Amino acid sequence: MSKRRKSSSYAPVRRQLQEHDGERTRFTAGFVRFGTTSNRWNPYAIETLLLADVRFIDGRPATEHLWFKAGKWSKELELQPGMRIAFDARVSTYFKGYYRDELDYRLSFPTKAEVVERPEPETTEMPAASPGTDANPAAAPKPVPAAPKPVPAAPLL
Repeated sequence: MSKRRKSSSYAPVRRQLQEHDGERTRFTAGFVRFGTTSNRWNPYAIETLLLADVRFIDGRPATEHLWFKAGKWSKELELQPGMRIAFDARVSTYFKGYYRDELDYRLSFPTKAEVVERPEPETTEMPAASPGTDANPAAAPKPVPAAPKPVPAAPLL
């Protein structure tokens, strides 16, 4: 008896992409992080990037997330977490799973990538109290005590 699991009749997981199989389309996605992967043919780490909330350019959801191999296009953008990018990619099929028995859709050959939204920089400043209101003294930052002066060491005899 084989341990091979039964196929799910090749039902695609990313159904939104199924309608656009073979088409080159424009997408937007949020950059999450860089990662690495390797395979049995290449033991060296391959840099990848994780994109989430992938949408068609008209705003319709395409997929929850996807991984791309990092390339020249991604390095030129100087990606940082929270950035939203737009890019062209071709929708294609592949088989996934340990036994390669599950049909799914992916985006391949990304080009014309550009940053469309940058995250707001985090501010560490405290908001100033508006005039005419009582500021909460408990919320005011407490002064940091000065470090004690070092005591000179006794001379060695």
